[in-house]
Amino acid sequence: MDIVDWRKKIDELDRKLVELLSERAQAAHEIGKLKKDATPLGRARLKYFWQNKGPWSDLDGHDAFLPNVPERKPLGANFYPADMTKPEFEQKSARIKQIYADFLVELDALKARRSKLVTGFTNKLQGSRVEQIRKQIGNIKP
Repeated sequence: MDIVDWRKKIDELDRKLVELLSERAQAAHEIGKLKKDATPLGRARLKYFWQNKGPWSDLDGHDAFLPNVPERKPLGANFYPADMTKPEFEQKSARIKQIYADFLVELDALKARRSKLVTGFTNKLQGSRVEQIRKQIGNIKP
């Protein structure tokens, strides 16, 4: 890509950014109106908003229950790229699960190693000195 292409890409991203910021500002404005509305309907809407974590009803197929918001909840709730496919998501999810499982194995090994170090240390100490150190450090279990 040359500089003209990069500038076009930046302009496109800027337009998307302004659009998203505008949507966010509108949502913040609607939340403010909900908080100020002391009528029974206003209080019910605010409660329902917090229950659903947004202006779309989970019970009604993710349809909007507030005015001035998109009619439907965005696919993937804007947590994932709009063009992400299910197989792509599952592949990335499996990879993350594997990384997490590897992390847990390493964590267990570190805990076991630490436990051996603490046990070995306390076994070398003698009598009342052990009690003094336990009080200072806080119950080291051999």
